[in-house]
Amino acid sequence: MEQREFEVAIVGGGLAGAALAITLARTGVEVAVLEKERVFKDRVRGEFLAPWAVPDLRRLQLLNTLRSAGAIDLPALAGRSLKPRTVATPGGDVSLSYSHTAVQEALLSEAHAAGVAVIRGAQVTAVEGSPGGPSTVVTRDPSQAVCARLIVGADGRNSLVRKTLGHAETVRRSDRVLAGVRLGNLPGDAAFGYFVVREDLGGLASIFPQAEGMGRAYIFMSGRDQVAYRGAGGFQNFVESLVRLGIPPEAVAGVTQAGPLAAFVADDSWVERPAAPGLALIGDAAGISDPTWGQGMALAFHDARVLSDWLLSEPNWDVALDRYAEARDRYFQTIITAESWLTELQLTPGEDATARRNQVMAAWRADPRRAQGLDLNGFGPALDTSEAARRRIFAEGGEATVEALVGAVRGRNFEAIRSTFTPTARMRALLPRGPRELHGAEEIGRAFEGWFGDATEFEPINTNVDLVADRVRVSWKIRLRWADEPFSRIIEQQGYAKVVDGQIGTIDLLCSGFRPEVVREGVTEKSAA
Repeated sequence: MEQREFEVAIVGGGLAGAALAITLARTGVEVAVLEKERVFKDRVRGEFLAPWAVPDLRRLQLLNTLRSAGAIDLPALAGRSLKPRTVATPGGDVSLSYSHTAVQEALLSEAHAAGVAVIRGAQVTAVEGSPGGPSTVVTRDPSQAVCARLIVGADGRNSLVRKTLGHAETVRRSDRVLAGVRLGNLPGDAAFGYFVVREDLGGLASIFPQAEGMGRAYIFMSGRDQVAYRGAGGFQNFVESLVRLGIPPEAVAGVTQAGPLAAFVADDSWVERPAAPGLALIGDAAGISDPTWGQGMALAFHDARVLSDWLLSEPNWDVALDRYAEARDRYFQTIITAESWLTELQLTPGEDATARRNQVMAAWRADPRRAQGLDLNGFGPALDTSEAARRRIFAEGGEATVEALVGAVRGRNFEAIRSTFTPTARMRALLPRGPRELHGAEEIGRAFEGWFGDATEFEPINTNVDLVADRVRVSWKIRLRWADEPFSRIIEQQGYAKVVDGQIGTIDLLCSGFRPEVVREGVTEKSAA
């Protein structure tokens, strides 16, 4: 039988492949999708869409398709405190939760309606052709083989098209086992799910509610055997693991197993430059990020959006594929770098790791903006994963020490202030009465005590800590009042500190003086000497 010819042939009719096919076909591109499954069956896979990818769905004009297939908003997740916390982008988009199989069927139906040749039951055995020329997708049934200008691999983690591309594959081994199952009879409020991290156990548990009392649950456990979740007792072991990891017992009371339970090692893998003339990879075929952090579905739709944008805007498809490969490498590395930071911070056991977490959390409480640097669900590829960003997030480069100084100032804990300085520390202060130089932790501590110790009212208004190259910039503004004055004063101080082995060695401090909050005739400056 003569082969059918298309401009694009997509191997794999999952979420990424179908989304790409629909978008191209709507503009008149001739597209074929070859999907091996005649009917999609439930298996353990992603059913949570991070909110950063919702704008991609909107641009692909597929958001309503997902909603019509049962996708629901999931605006909040409860962590270890069990208090629901909003999961959203700065623009207000929230997570989606859905049945993977229902969305797959809806997207392939949409593809068919858009004019895509959807070939179900296609067992692809090879991709043949010369680089840059038309290629043939070979199938076991010759009548299903197609020829196309561009072959896109959307065929998952064991991608045949990835093997055809021939680019080196990177595999990062995990020490965690992922187990998952679809739940029925799920109690509780479908407006929020659970994502509970247990640093002390090196694991986490999550539940993402779906429509009509269904839901998907996952556990990630270090050092757990996959066999524990197989056989007759597997589901009971799974539910008990959910509770052990922090899911409230009432949240899983009476749940039923509504699909296959599977467990496997949570490895991730990827190829650099996932495209070449005539070939491209999207979704899991291009790269699988650590499933612990649930970014796979977002990456799938983002890939489809980015690749379709380039193919539809750049007449030279070789150039378009090159630009896609560059972009994919960049944003995928951002995602996996942020995931590795989350793993390092939240899933590393041991006393040293616990001490570090406590230090980082203290810095985040002092400056909540630091935590935004690891808001993977909200920002995704827009995160800054530079070394400077890492130092800020992890309160490295002396920031944690200066955060401790800020906390001590806020609490007027003068012994704690002294402890943040080295015994030979130097402080150069520019005060309203002129410059002053102090030496040693004891003398510096006495200066702070002289400024703030006898105020009857003391209210920190705002504080800030950030990096300026190898110095830590710190500032605080304080409202305070003394018993012999009927009005309040404001003081602002700003300094640049150098931290040596966890203590401040030098600090240059600029002081505004104690300014009357309301200017009054006859009121004089209070000494800050």
